[in-house]
Amino acid sequence: MNEYTQVKKIIEYCKKFTWITQRDALRLGIYRLASRMSDMKNAGFVIDSEYIKVTNIDGTESRVKRYRIMKYPDGKDFNGKEKDFYYAQSVSV
Repeated sequence: MNEYTQVKKIIEYCKKFTWITQRDALRLGIYRLASRMSDMKNAGFVIDSEYIKVTNIDGTESRVKRYRIMKYPDGKDFNGKEKDFYYAQSVSV
């Protein structure tokens, strides 16, 4: 899967669920979420991130980073409209 396809999957996922974590990305076949988010930032997307606590299967807690898309490269708010295909194509890695 190339970077363009991965970015498109991230955009589609964030349209539906707002936030994405590494675990979510793995389910989509994306193994380097932080790299793709960096690519998107470099392409002009505004990305918000924060650490959250999650409970592991053994009951211990871990912190993981989650991301959401705030704005398109042209400054318009991210709201899952028609522009997604164009902006996914504009990400060059």
